[in-house]
Amino acid sequence: MRAENEKSIVTKPRKVYLDLMKLVAIFMVYFTHTGAAGSNYFEYAKTAWEADLSIVLKLICRAGPMLFFFISGALLLNREFKVDKSFFMRVAKFAIVILLADIFQIIINTIRDPAYLQNGIGTILKCIYCEDFITQYWFLHVYLAFLCMLPLLQKMAQNMDDAMFKWLFGLYFAIEIVLAVAEFFWQSERIALDIPLLQTPVILPLMGYYFEHRITKEAFCKKDNLILVNAACIAAIAVERWFFPEEINALYIATVYAVYWNLRALFIQMEPGKKLAATVRFFAEGSLIIYLIETQAKEATMSIHSFVLRFLPWYLAVFLWIAIAVLLAGVIAYGFRWISGLLHQNTEL
Repeated sequence: MRAENEKSIVTKPRKVYLDLMKLVAIFMVYFTHTGAAGSNYFEYAKTAWEADLSIVLKLICRAGPMLFFFISGALLLNREFKVDKSFFMRVAKFAIVILLADIFQIIINTIRDPAYLQNGIGTILKCIYCEDFITQYWFLHVYLAFLCMLPLLQKMAQNMDDAMFKWLFGLYFAIEIVLAVAEFFWQSERIALDIPLLQTPVILPLMGYYFEHRITKEAFCKKDNLILVNAACIAAIAVERWFFPEEINALYIATVYAVYWNLRALFIQMEPGKKLAATVRFFAEGSLIIYLIETQAKEATMSIHSFVLRFLPWYLAVFLWIAIAVLLAGVIAYGFRWISGLLHQNTEL
């Protein structure tokens, strides 16, 4: 039975456009954390257009982590998940990944500063539970929450009709965008309308499922829809860039939605060859490890950025730096998967 299941998984057609979106999401995450070299270059830019370019790229690329929730909803909520041993193992494995990632960062911190261990084991263990050792690790904890709710979200997604989805999404945009902007001007905090279903690990996977299984390819690529989505995105970026001195979550949500819509509309029309599809899959399958070792991959390739910056514009230099860092992380991820597969085979023997 196990062999039959594995065979069915292997022969199932793979959605290359979702792999492409994962790869773009990885690039976005890497760019978001480039600091003065890219995402915060506007603080040091000598010309206005370079500052604007840096800010716009930062506002767009911060959608990167959220794309993974859309993609996960598209891929997972169409399946059936039972609250059984295999489901508990799925959640436990991811929790172990978080623990190992934190231990890895503790080792790195100790190598850099041996005095780090003087904080005491108790304090360090408390930090593992309460804090993120590096900025991007917040995603792991939110994604674990999503995994814990998979059976519930799967039942919701498959049993909701289009009217229910539209009502939920309407609430989301009304409360998280319209009301949030109003509250910004009122200088008040939301008190009465705090709906748990509108939190990231719930609403974004449901959106991903709806876009994947309820909206046709033609609707996604329809010119009028693309114009509407991009107009909203441009307006959100422009308003946040020139009128708000601080980040507004509502405008961020509008950008995330538009980025996903545009990428899916673009990639779903592509028919990549076997080599390109295999290359994209190579990175998509290792996306979690590539995400986890982002800091180390960029640090290892930082000298390349310093070198090419001598004769390339900053935006090309940072793009090349990210590309090489992702390539390095992808190779390391492949090594981890190869070792894991080898150990798994030896265990079965």
